[in-house]
Amino acid sequence: MSKRTSEDRSSSCAFLFADGRRCRMLRSSLSQYCYHHTRKLHQPGQLEQVLLELSGPVRRGSTCASALAHILHRVSASVAEGRIAPKQANAIAGAAGALLKSISNSAQPL
Repeated sequence: MSKRTSEDRSSSCAFLFADGRRCRMLRSSLSQYCYHHTRKLHQPGQLEQVLLELSGPVRRGSTCASALAHILHRVSASVAEGRIAPKQANAIAGAAGALLKSISNSAQPL
């Protein structure tokens, strides 16, 4: 296996993962990071903003099946727009499924 020269490393992204690995994508001309990591690092609060928008019906106490359907619709739209990652959308959908199950269980007579 060939060793990478320092010139090769200088043209690659400077992002370091938690385990110490370095991103191998080429850096953009405007930053020391690749396009993906530049975008990710400059928009750190975007996920929190989306989650606040989505959790509105739940925070207001109107947790019904239609509110959960509305949340899931907005989650899928946010994934399509690239505002949240599919993994995060999957976690939100799992939480919405658990809420829906608790709603249906509470509506059943004893």
